[in-house]
Amino acid sequence: MELTYILSQICVAIAYIVLGIGMRKEKRMQILIHSNIYNVFLITSYALLGGISGIISCGLSFLRNFIYMYDEKKNKSTSNIVLIIFAILSIILTIVFYKNPIDIFPCVLTVITIYTVGSRNTKITRCGNLFASVCWIIYAIAFKSWFVIVCESYLAICTIIGLIKYNLKKEQKV
Repeated sequence: MELTYILSQICVAIAYIVLGIGMRKEKRMQILIHSNIYNVFLITSYALLGGISGIISCGLSFLRNFIYMYDEKKNKSTSNIVLIIFAILSIILTIVFYKNPIDIFPCVLTVITIYTVGSRNTKITRCGNLFASVCWIIYAIAFKSWFVIVCESYLAICTIIGLIKYNLKKEQKV
């Protein structure tokens, strides 16, 4: 096994542990911070492996999250124009670097999570993350990346725990 592959898999493991912890947090800002740490590790992993679609998806998510974090601190909503620009940029970059149909999945999950992560409703954020997990699992199956499938499954479980703990229990109390 090559050193770059081993390092990329270590980055994947760290990324998913961090995001799994984040998805079990109550506050949106905590989820965004953990998500950005996750994106840094995945960008590193994809860079080591030459995964352009993954770099694009995680890079745009990283930048988008910083905008959301800034807006969260200022207690304002992110402009729809900014969200549309990110969606269009994701689509354009996918077209430019398109190699095969599986490259569409990171684009789709990026476009969907632009809305779901941007929502101030953590239930919507968590549901969007579950959708993203399904997309990443399909993407990973195509490349026989079994480790990512295991990690995304772990992340989906952590997300469901957060959804039950913070969102569904709150709805039952009302």
